[in-house]
Amino acid sequence: MAMSANWKNVNNWHWTEKNCLKWAQDYLKDNLTGTSVEKGELKAAISEVTSVEGDCDLNQRKGKVLTLFDLKIQLKWRGYLENGDEVTGRITVPEICHDSEIDDYVYEITVDNHTRDKDPLKELIRNELTKKLSEKFFNFSGSLIDAHSKDVYISAEDLKIKDLNITPTQSSPATPTPEQTSSTPKASGSAGQPTKKVVNTTTVNETIEFVASAHDLYNVLVDQKLINAWSRANATFPTEVGKEFSLFDGNITGKVLELVADKKIVQSWRLKTWPAGHYSTVTFALEQQSGSCNLVLEQTGVPLGEQDVVRTNWEQFYWNRIKTTFGYAQKNQLIIL
Repeated sequence: MAMSANWKNVNNWHWTEKNCLKWAQDYLKDNLTGTSVEKGELKAAISEVTSVEGDCDLNQRKGKVLTLFDLKIQLKWRGYLENGDEVTGRITVPEICHDSEIDDYVYEITVDNHTRDKDPLKELIRNELTKKLSEKFFNFSGSLIDAHSKDVYISAEDLKIKDLNITPTQSSPATPTPEQTSSTPKASGSAGQPTKKVVNTTTVNETIEFVASAHDLYNVLVDQKLINAWSRANATFPTEVGKEFSLFDGNITGKVLELVADKKIVQSWRLKTWPAGHYSTVTFALEQQSGSCNLVLEQTGVPLGEQDVVRTNWEQFYWNRIKTTFGYAQKNQLIIL
């Protein structure tokens, strides 16, 4: 995604990322193949890494390098019984995540042409081989950082250049993040009087499901500490109508227009790099369901032509971050960060 088409590197919100999935696939194939254990005459080893699927990214913000990955791995193994008979099978690891602990990994082990005399080898794999695999999975994050951290660091001088390159034009802002269109133009004290510049706009509507109660989701959207957690940045968010808020270290500012506990939030919303005087209005409506909550988003005042980019950034930097931070995703839902 181009620098001018996301919310990563504007003003003081210096977020860079690199897709490392191809590297992860090669690294895991090299490091898992051949992993072996022995117990007496019983022997087992990983013979092939057949599949590595999912997402693997490295991110940098304010000098901190963060790994974000969620991978599913499929393996083949080969072993030998005490009598020398060869046995083969498969191992599926459904989820290897950046926040997994060493005891969190789940192993689905199958034996080809299973018979009871092969059970001792399966138990050796379950009890011993998986321990070696878990150690390698747990160390994967550090290896990822060692291999790619230099690729996501941006110097202060480079940041200045990139910021200049994403300055929006009068009729088509290059930055996709929401600006505020408010019935009260003075939504941000620093914004000053709105200009007479005309920006053609459209409306973005979305409905997103969270496995959470409306009460919990409401708090995630208005509680300053919780916002700091999922945004991974400093935020100021007073829970009073008419008060100004600041997100992502001041990159997004606005004013709280309406708060209805557990039901509705309305904000004027301005990104620093949008044309002076241009605002969007964001409305979150929370609809409690059985076992989940639907967030209905309406954002008016989105510059025409930017709506697809805005939707992508809502998903990547808001919905997915909230879901992964608080566990609000549906079971087995793939979250791309």
